[in-house]
Amino acid sequence: MGSIQPLEAQREQFVVRTEFAPSTQLGFFDNIEADQVRTFSQFIAFGKRSVLDKKGTAVLTSTFSYRHTHLDYNIPTGAFGDNPNVPFYREINANGLTLHQIQADFLYMKVLNKKWMLYALGRPAMMSDLEDITIEDFRFEAAVFTEYGFSRKFRGGLGLSRSSAFGRVLWIPLARILYRPQRKILIDGILPSRLDAWYIPSKKWELGVGVSLIGGQFSVSDQNLGGNQFGWANGIAAFQVKRLVKGKWYAQLDAGFSIIPRQELTDYNFRLFPSREILSDLDPDPMPVFRFGFFKVF
Repeated sequence: MGSIQPLEAQREQFVVRTEFAPSTQLGFFDNIEADQVRTFSQFIAFGKRSVLDKKGTAVLTSTFSYRHTHLDYNIPTGAFGDNPNVPFYREINANGLTLHQIQADFLYMKVLNKKWMLYALGRPAMMSDLEDITIEDFRFEAAVFTEYGFSRKFRGGLGLSRSSAFGRVLWIPLARILYRPQRKILIDGILPSRLDAWYIPSKKWELGVGVSLIGGQFSVSDQNLGGNQFGWANGIAAFQVKRLVKGKWYAQLDAGFSIIPRQELTDYNFRLFPSREILSDLDPDPMPVFRFGFFKVF
């Protein structure tokens, strides 16, 4: 592993992070300007890294995480009319939606030679409102990608994943980037999941810009809501400030904008290439997003 160490990016071992997006307008009712949604999310994760061979060329990183997301809606009841999804709108208007994402990430990394590395990810998860739990609340997502050392400053690769991070279960091509043109500059990402560019003026401070994608496809009780899955996702572009607090502990503050918000109720048929019927696209406007948290790196 010594050949790749100069480009090794920080990996989070323990994370506690809070995210908030103030009220923004929904676009699914014509000529209604008062309909809004506000988002609050809490995330916690813990990881463990295990070296699987004596040479240190095979590493398994196991991460267990929980995300709690609450969507608070304000929809004028006069807007419902004779819409067939009235029970859904009344339900979320009264109680909002609370989404729970519990998952385990098992990332296997194998150094094949001085140039090539292989990554494989398996992710069993439960994504649910925790009402009337069925097999549809559980899913398995996966990814595989390679990494090639073009030089001591740049590594890149390609891969494929099956994920619901866009709020829909999709097959998604991946691009891996790890670039350090100078000692104080680091660009690190796996697109389309995340991409960060950091300027590191000192050991204690890091300043950056980044884009990230968070979300999932959640099972919801179809007794009141009419559909069986709710897709929620945020593609966020943000300014980032990271501060070394002590040892390997950091604090980080992000302020940015949601550029790809998604909230939609669907009827889903699960299969290798799933199909869906969109019952209601709530169509939220782009919104400011603020995140703050603490984390420890390996």
